[in-house]
Amino acid sequence: MPISISINNRVEFQIFYCAKGFAEGKIVTGYFIYPDSSKSDIFTFNELGDGIYSVTIPHCKQTTCSEEKHGLVVKEDGDVKLFEIVTIRN
Repeated sequence: MPISISINNRVEFQIFYCAKGFAEGKIVTGYFIYPDSSKSDIFTFNELGDGIYSVTIPHCKQTTCSEEKHGLVVKEDGDVKLFEIVTIRN
């Protein structure tokens, strides 16, 4: 399911992730794949409890367009668990 984020000129946004089976104690990391196929720095999610994780990510505008599409990759303990297309709108 594609993800859409409206940032309304903010400099950061937050993403939530639920581990498979609501597993706790996972090391959850992720990164974006930008339109030019480059990758963002790896970000680490904070565990909120009950297998739910969160990360606040600075928005680095990659194009002059008002809408950007990125790939989002999320890993649990080093294994890829999620790939989604994320649309970020200004």
